[in-house]
Amino acid sequence: MSRRPAPLGDELLLRQSSRGLAVRASALVAVAMLLLVGLVTVVVVRGQSASSTALLRTAAGTADDVGDPPAGTWLSLTGDSGTTVSPGLPADLNGVLVGLRRRASQQVTIIQVASPDGDPYRVATVRRTRGTVQVVQVVQGLASERAERVRLLKAMALAGVFALVFALGLGRLLARRAVRPFAQALTLQRSFVADASHELRTPLTLLSTRAQLLDATVQRSVLPEQVKADSTSVVQDVHRLNEVLEDLLVAADPRSQQVQVAGDVGALARGGVGGALAPARAAGVGPP
Repeated sequence: MSRRPAPLGDELLLRQSSRGLAVRASALVAVAMLLLVGLVTVVVVRGQSASSTALLRTAAGTADDVGDPPAGTWLSLTGDSGTTVSPGLPADLNGVLVGLRRRASQQVTIIQVASPDGDPYRVATVRRTRGTVQVVQVVQGLASERAERVRLLKAMALAGVFALVFALGLGRLLARRAVRPFAQALTLQRSFVADASHELRTPLTLLSTRAQLLDATVQRSVLPEQVKADSTSVVQDVHRLNEVLEDLLVAADPRSQQVQVAGDVGALARGGVGGALAPARAAGVGPP
């Protein structure tokens, strides 16, 4: 098997890691801001709805005449002398108000109705001692509440953008500081591997050269065939040792991209057995 290391630069590794951490931190901040915006919006909308409901209930319980209704509302008072309404009350609501007065009770009831034209209104109705009081509020007329919500959403969106940019910059800075020791450790590790590679390859190269020279001399001699076979096995074993060392050095560098090459395990096993077969037979071990 042959593997070629394709090392990544320390700076590239540092940038990639810090960028990834910064993006994750920014994503968390963005999610938190979205949740905060949603929560604040719900709270504000419910608060405005509760305030509007309280206004209708208070007006229905305390109104004595139709001359001074709360802002954005109209009053309708029905007594023995007839029905009086605040100026500006839409005339097409009269039929709706009559139907609500028929079902009035001593408890304030608030119902959302629609005029014949389709405009939505909220009507609070209560039967009091001197007659029936009705407070009409147009839903689409709550312009101040909508404007307040719009201003709030704009302010929170702007704050969210600033928070996102700040989190991205701060997250990248902190991520670089957090990752830098690991990059330095990788640099030291690779330097150690390079030194160890030099110190180990040199004696093994000399050993391989001497084994080959010795094997060439033995093969030309008149020594027994068993000795010649053992000499060849020594050369093969040294070659395998060099391959194992190369694989270990490549695996020791965590940034190396190893290219896997298909190999025949059976052939490797037969080669290993063949190299040790002659000495085993000479020692009386194994098949004859």
